[in-house]
Amino acid sequence: MKHAQLALLIILLLVLAGCDYLPGKKDHLIDPAKFHEGTSALSMSAAARAPPSIVKENSEFKFYAILKNLGVAPIENGLIKLVVLDKDHIEGRPPLYYSNINLKGRSLEWPDGETDMRYFSLTAKEVKNEMSSAQTELMLVACYDYYTELLTDVCIDTDIYGVNSQSAQKACSYNSARLGSKGQGGPVEFVRLESDFISTETGVIPEFKLYLSNMGKGGVYKAGEHMKICGSEPIEDGKLINNLVSVEAWLSNQQMDCTVPGGKTELDISNPENYVVCKASSEVPKSTIAYSSPLKVIARYGYTNSFSKPVLIEAT
Repeated sequence: MKHAQLALLIILLLVLAGCDYLPGKKDHLIDPAKFHEGTSALSMSAAARAPPSIVKENSEFKFYAILKNLGVAPIENGLIKLVVLDKDHIEGRPPLYYSNINLKGRSLEWPDGETDMRYFSLTAKEVKNEMSSAQTELMLVACYDYYTELLTDVCIDTDIYGVNSQSAQKACSYNSARLGSKGQGGPVEFVRLESDFISTETGVIPEFKLYLSNMGKGGVYKAGEHMKICGSEPIEDGKLINNLVSVEAWLSNQQMDCTVPGGKTELDISNPENYVVCKASSEVPKSTIAYSSPLKVIARYGYTNSFSKPVLIEAT
């Protein structure tokens, strides 16, 4: 009887231990703020032996592309394309692109981001000109819409001139701040935040000046235009990488009015001195004591990055 009870206890302990590995059971071990770090988005790589490093001429082979979303934002209907750089030695068979890439970002459900795979079929052509081999390269190019989300607290202080006798005891004080070097979970990063307050007769209107930069290894373009970049042959990303980002913000869940100097609708982040100004929709009465308020800012953009794999074609 004792042996049976001991066996049941061991089984119960194993079941309870195994529960920690079930989806959603390790939430208490993960800090959600960690997901809003880093400057990565879509990661691309090739399977260990597909394509192989060496391929015999006049033979068929596969390219298995491993895709992983390392950022916070989901990728919806993204596009990846295989570019054959040396068409004299390698021929691709359709389809050479996929336009239905959907990958969830990092979250409690997907702590490491969602992973998927696509494959391409290719043929190694004959090695000519009496060469024993030909070195060539295959390139994966991805284009997709993405966003970066900044979540922070800002100080709302109506005593902008510091004349209040209680100013030394304020709950917070406003100033300009660099936003750290850990990133916010996407390749475009909010790098600096400047607070300001427009004085009125009865209160102040908060506004924030935001500077952004591309901290990833790819290119930024206006959201929604990935077919123009990855859908062409040859790929014309150099002409369309315009570094345009649209920004929207909320202060205490109230949407703000975000504008770019000069009346532009998108911010060109190629110049680090460019910025967007987000202004509150209503004023804060002067009688309000300084307090901290949540600020949420989202930058939306298109992004493109690539991955290359060398392949050696050997003569038989």
